Amino acid sequence: MNRLSKTGRRTGGGSFLRRHSGAAALLFLLLSVLVPPAPGVSAAEHLQLDALIEEALANNPEITAYRMEYAAKRARVKVEGVLDDPMLKIETMEIPGDSPFNITDSAVTKLSMSQLFPFPGKLSLKEDIAVKESLVAEEMLRDKELDITKRVKDAYYDYFYITRSIEITRELREIVERIIDVAEMKYSTGLASQHDVIKAQVELSILEEDLIDLESRKGVIQARINALLNRRIERDLPEPGGEIRTGNVELGMEKLRDEVIKKNPALRAITIEVGAGELATELARKDYYPNFMLGGGYLQRDDRDNAWEAMVGINLPIWWGKYSGRISERSERTASTRSRLAAERNGRLRDLESSFEKFQRTRKVTVLYETGLLPQTELSFNSAMANYGTGKIDFLALLDSERFLLKTKLAYIRTVTEYNKVIAAIERLIGREIDDRAGAEDRGSPR
Repeated sequence: MNRLSKTGRRTGGGSFLRRHSGAAALLFLLLSVLVPPAPGVSAAEHLQLDALIEEALANNPEITAYRMEYAAKRARVKVEGVLDDPMLKIETMEIPGDSPFNITDSAVTKLSMSQLFPFPGKLSLKEDIAVKESLVAEEMLRDKELDITKRVKDAYYDYFYITRSIEITRELREIVERIIDVAEMKYSTGLASQHDVIKAQVELSILEEDLIDLESRKGVIQARINALLNRRIERDLPEPGGEIRTGNVELGMEKLRDEVIKKNPALRAITIEVGAGELATELARKDYYPNFMLGGGYLQRDDRDNAWEAMVGINLPIWWGKYSGRISERSERTASTRSRLAAERNGRLRDLESSFEKFQRTRKVTVLYETGLLPQTELSFNSAMANYGTGKIDFLALLDSERFLLKTKLAYIRTVTEYNKVIAAIERLIGREIDDRAGAEDRGSPR
C-alpha cells in the first residue's frame, strides 16, 4: 500500500527499515526544537525582543500622546511664577463739549503704566505646583512606557509559544508519517490490521487541523505586535530569536514590596499629586491676603505745567466665604488623592502577591519539566517507537505515547512563556527590568 509524501515522492513499506533506522536522528531533532539558532544564522533574521521594545517606545502612539502631555506640562512651568503683563494706558481729558470727537483739542494727555504684584509667596507657589504637575506627567509617561513594554513582551512570548508549537507539531507530523509507514508495512505483511493504518491517518489529520489553528492564531499575534509598534497590521514578522528565561531568576518578596512602594511610577505620580494638592491648599489660604497694584503716569497739559503721578492699589478680600470654600475644596481634593494613593498602593501590592505566587509556581513547574517530565516522555516515546516496530506494543499504545509527547512539549513551552510573562508583570510593578544576566545560566532558550 503506497501513498504520496509531502514532496510528492511515492513511499511504500519497503522503505521502513531505512526510515526506522533514522528514527533516532529524527527524535534528536525533536529534542533540539527549542535550541537557539546556530552561530551561522544571523540574529537579524530573527525577531529580537529588545529591538521590538525599542521600536515600541519610539513609535507607539499612546506613548507619543503621553510624551506630548509631558512636554506641555514642562512648558507650563515657564508660564507660572511670572508676573502678569503690565498695563499701559494713554488717556485724553478735558475735551471741549462742543467737539467731543476731536481728541486733538483735549487739554490734558495722560500716559500711565501699572503692574499687578500678587501677595508675596503666591507666584512661587504657582510655579512649584506647575513643577509638580510636570513631574506627575513625567511619571505617567514612564508608567505608560512600562505598560507598553509589558504588552510587547506578552505579545512576543505568545508569538514565541505559537511558533514553537508550530515547529513541534510539524515535527510530530513527520513522526506520524513515519508511523504510518510502519503501520502500512506491518499491514502488508499481515502483522497489523487496516484499522491501525486508518487510525494513524486520522491522527495525521488531527495534527493538520492543529497546524491550521496555530497558523491562524499566529497571524492574530503578529497583528497585535504590529499595532503596538504602530506598523501596518498585516506586516509579516520573522521567527522569534528565542532569548527568554528558563527558570533561574531569583526574586525576594520583601525587596519587591519595597520597590513597588518606592519605585512604581503610578504610585510616585499620585504621591506627587498629593504634594501638589497641599501646595494648592496653601495657595488658596493666601487668597485672604491682598494683591498690590503699583503704577505711575505723566500728565501733559496745555495751559499748566506738566506733572507726574504715582499710584498704589490693593484688592479687598472681603468675601471670606468664597476663600474658605476654595480652601475646603482643595483640602478635600488632596484628602481624596491620599485615599486614592492608599487604594492604588494596596492594589499594586495585591497584584504583586498574585504575580509572585505565579512566578514561584511556574518556576517550579519549569524545572520539573526540564529535569523530569521532558526527558522521561522523550525516552518513553523513543522506546514505544522501537517496541512497536518489533511488535512488543500495540498501535494504540504508540499513539498514546505520541500524543503525550506532544502534550508535554506544548505544556512545557506554555509554562516557560507564562513564567516570562509573570516576570514582565513584576517588572511592570517595580518600575524596572529584572536583569538576570549577571549569571550566564540565568538567560537562554528552553532546551
